[in-house]
Amino acid sequence: MDDLISRQETIEAIESRTYRHTYLDQIVGIIKDLPTAQQWIPCSERMPEKPGKYLVTVKNGNVYAGTFDVISGKFQCAATAWMQLPEPWRGEGHG
Repeated sequence: MDDLISRQETIEAIESRTYRHTYLDQIVGIIKDLPTAQQWIPCSERMPEKPGKYLVTVKNGNVYAGTFDVISGKFQCAATAWMQLPEPWRGEGHG
């Protein structure tokens, strides 16, 4: 969420200038098109809505692929935060 706020603040700061160069419009376009960075979601704030594998971090800072069970509402490990797994890499010819 902080990433989105910082991005929006940057866009507003650039757009609020009375004297702008053409390249500033291009910069605003680039910032708006940047993919949103994934953020860690503390388990104390909320848990996933769907069962499955997620990237989790535990108290000692290690990161794992953990399985979430919606029936129990817990991960199979003592996760402190989680995020969606990224899409798998698709090499050439795997389209």
